[in-house]
Amino acid sequence: SVPTVHNLMRTKINVEDPRCPFCLIEAESCHHVLFSCTKSYPVWTLMYFWLNELTVLPCSPKMHFLQHFCSTKSSNGNKVRMVVWGAMIWNLWKVQNSCVFRGGSFGHGM
Repeated sequence: SVPTVHNLMRTKINVEDPRCPFCLIEAESCHHVLFSCTKSYPVWTLMYFWLNELTVLPCSPKMHFLQHFCSTKSSNGNKVRMVVWGAMIWNLWKVQNSCVFRGGSFGHGM
């Protein structure tokens, strides 16, 4: 599993601040940081705007993944979507790590 605060606390590892490093409001979890945080959610909406798609973002990471890949019938379109989705996840996670380990903030140096 991904080492989020939620998962670390489940394994009895002491965590100084359990809040999301982006919004500093909600508890940090993989779903929250990558999909539903008030900072990351707009990034996804901008991505779908860039893809010229209107969509409702699902609540679970699995459904988010499936919806993203099932909305096109073209194999080339799916390859592009796979790269774009992976890049989004990777960059959001890198920013999260920068916030946690380097004291960065969302939007600074993105």
